[in-house]
Amino acid sequence: MTDPITQHEQLKRDQQRIADKIEQLEKDEAYQQAVGFKQDIETVLKKHGKSEAELLQLFGHSATKSTPKTPRQKGGKSKPLNRYTNTHTGDVVEAQEPPKT
Repeated sequence: MTDPITQHEQLKRDQQRIADKIEQLEKDEAYQQAVGFKQDIETVLKKHGKSEAELLQLFGHSATKSTPKTPRQKGGKSKPLNRYTNTHTGDVVEAQEPPKT
């Protein structure tokens, strides 16, 4: 079992590392733009008295349901990968045969 003091020190180091990462992320231009965009959307929603679910519904997405996954067919053989080697560069590419129509 780990010494509680050692564990505490490790957790403090982890906490500082995470705080540094958060600070770095908050300074990132892309993050600031994304936060600004989200705030703009929330402002427009409040202005019009709409919710996020209504916004998603407006654009054809269901807020409560996730997209249904198509069941995977079981059985049958998977197609083998064909390997092609570029004789000039030596690059190897693996590809499956296209499905037969």
